[in-house]
Amino acid sequence: MVLSRLKAGGGIDHGKLVHVHQCRAKVLYLMGRSDRALADVERGLAIAGRLGDRRAVAEFKQRLGDIHAVAGRYEAMRDAAGESLSIYRGIGDGKGQAASLNSLGYVCHVLGDYPGAMEHYRRSLELQEEVGDRSGQATSLSNIGVVSWHTGDYPEAIDCFGRSLAIQEAAGDRKGKAITLSYLGSVNALLGDLPRAFDCHRASSMIREEIGDRYGQAESLNNLGFLHNSLGDYHLALEHYRRALDIQEEIGDLYGQAYSHNNIGVARGFLGDHASGLENLTKALSLLQAIGDQKGQAFCLSNLARNHLERSDPARAGELLEKSQTLAEKLGIREVVRRNELLFGELALSGRRPEAAERAGKALRLAEELGSKSGRAGALLLAARVASAGGEDGAAEGRFRESILLYKELKQAHDLSIAQYRLAEFLIGRKRHGEAADLLTQAREHFTVIGNAAWLEKAGSQLERMKAGHGA
Repeated sequence: MVLSRLKAGGGIDHGKLVHVHQCRAKVLYLMGRSDRALADVERGLAIAGRLGDRRAVAEFKQRLGDIHAVAGRYEAMRDAAGESLSIYRGIGDGKGQAASLNSLGYVCHVLGDYPGAMEHYRRSLELQEEVGDRSGQATSLSNIGVVSWHTGDYPEAIDCFGRSLAIQEAAGDRKGKAITLSYLGSVNALLGDLPRAFDCHRASSMIREEIGDRYGQAESLNNLGFLHNSLGDYHLALEHYRRALDIQEEIGDLYGQAYSHNNIGVARGFLGDHASGLENLTKALSLLQAIGDQKGQAFCLSNLARNHLERSDPARAGELLEKSQTLAEKLGIREVVRRNELLFGELALSGRRPEAAERAGKALRLAEELGSKSGRAGALLLAARVASAGGEDGAAEGRFRESILLYKELKQAHDLSIAQYRLAEFLIGRKRHGEAADLLTQAREHFTVIGNAAWLEKAGSQLERMKAGHGA
């Protein structure tokens, strides 16, 4: 309607037409209509080019980069951001240069180049401080916080997010606030503060629904699903992941689809449906490889390895772990390195006890460096099993019980139940059948609530064998 009015009459106001294309492209992009946003960008870019409006050309290039990112075309995004940066430098626009540097940092980040990402983000922040761009400073602080989070520096991440949030609240930047709250929620989840994580993600989700941010809504659904997954409510987690995937397929968000498939695959694994989980994880890996997201591939390969380990295919699990660990070490993703050390340790438990002990030690050190309570619990559980295999009963029992206490504190029902099952195994070998029976009963109750049929059968069979053997 607006465009038709501008074109009516004796002439066309091309300057206003450029502005309308800019505004409409932004709105369509936020609504998840990237195809229509792209059409406005291309038309606006052509008009701005004819008018010689370099600032408008740079702005359209920036929006073009955003659209490329949604479709996973990161090299194209890099090209568009580089072109906009060059124009902004030419016209002396510091704020524009900072925005372009943030886009270039994003490409580095997604492709796993964390030093490159941090360099671009810090340069962007410096420019924004020079020109007094408070909104831009909040964005750059959040970006620096995300890199710190993904490289395991959680205190730095929380500090950056807190500074960013303060700026956004003062400025009334609701979209930015929703993004930062999402980041804070994810870091708090990793640190085991699930109530705070839920608060952050729910607040973020509410803002995104109110402003019509479709990409953000899908991300919030995935984040809330992850929290339900952590609490062992896998059916509710799957419901959130599937709703997120529906939105991402509708708006053509390949990056988001990959992560939703990954999350669905993990949740199905926790429910014991490893075959279906494998399908989702394989789909996720395919999408991540097509996009070129190495960080995502490192996580997904680790999840695929666990899937094969649970399906009693240690050879394939080992191959996938090696690929994941190579990527994680190259990119400096210590959280993936930590997870993989645990899986390598599980593989080594059968016949390679010294290696299993070494892996458990590495996983524990990384968990302490990262401030991860969940990681500490997992490392202690592996260390307990190693000690048990070596006849170190006192050390084994102490580690089993500390692991259980941590999982109880974190309310991680699935991992708690497995730890209880492992301690029960240990106690049966020491003829402490009454204590073992109590633990197996608790584990069965948890697995029943969770809905993991495979572990439920395992715990039930162990309990029945013990009762049959001892007349209980």
